[in-house]
Amino acid sequence: MESTLNSIITAAFEKLKAEGKNTVEGLLQWLKSKKLLATEAAENHARELLSAGATEGKVQLDQFKQVVQKTAEESKVGAEQVLDMVRDHGNSFVGTVAGSAKKLGNLLLKDKKE
Repeated sequence: MESTLNSIITAAFEKLKAEGKNTVEGLLQWLKSKKLLATEAAENHARELLSAGATEGKVQLDQFKQVVQKTAEESKVGAEQVLDMVRDHGNSFVGTVAGSAKKLGNLLLKDKKE
């Protein structure tokens, strides 16, 4: 299960990085959207941890993984719960890509008919 969680967190981070959101604030927003930061104190602590490891405003994958782990431990959330919380990120990404591919295919077919 830990390798699955690691893979999902890595994939989510890489997507955020590609979008230029591997910043302290970008990653905090992601953590909040996944309900991993339940209180203002948890958010402030995560901000401190992310800021401590940021280089030129960017957070690296290993630092992000550590923050997710510490956040889960502090909020007493188990690995399975964290997995459930973050799993939908990959699924929504796949759904977006599939939807975009279908739209592109429809446009290409339409152009071909004309």
